Amino acid sequence: MNPPAARTPRPATRVRTHGPAHPALRRATATALALALLAASLCAVALERDRRQPVEFGADRFDGQIAANGETRLQGNFWLQQGSLRIRADQATLYRTDGALVRVLLDGSPAEVEQELDAGGRMHAQARRIDYRIGSGQLELTGAVVVTQPEGELRGEELRYDLASGQIEGGGSGGVRMRIEPKAPAGH
Repeated sequence: MNPPAARTPRPATRVRTHGPAHPALRRATATALALALLAASLCAVALERDRRQPVEFGADRFDGQIAANGETRLQGNFWLQQGSLRIRADQATLYRTDGALVRVLLDGSPAEVEQELDAGGRMHAQARRIDYRIGSGQLELTGAVVVTQPEGELRGEELRYDLASGQIEGGGSGGVRMRIEPKAPAGH
């Protein structure tokens, strides 16, 4: 029996730390990075587009003044629309400062907010009370809260939802409960 042949050591592999070696790979990487940055900027643009749209609303009854400052109460089948944002409630109080709508306080059984998501689909939130702070894009939801997105659903008694980032935080008595939808296999 012959002993195994001695192996010739291989030269050390050269590692490139500054990107792909092949020009086509460099172009593909640059293109992918540019597309990722473009997609990120489109997310912000879509939300800004909604914010630049006029606010329209209505209800069965109106109590207040059409003034630059103050509050207005609307009762019965309240609705509000601004771009892709849709709000419905039994009643609402609108707050204006210097002519701008700054806050909408909604009460309902339930009050509801819907908005198109930049990544596709819609966000739907409902609660007994929703405090929408327009300048910060924050929704404070209290009482039997349900937030549904294509990826899943979150339930709790008190949640804060940031419309710009999609960040959700909260809890309240009973904590929170989540359901995450399974991702469809590739090609389906």
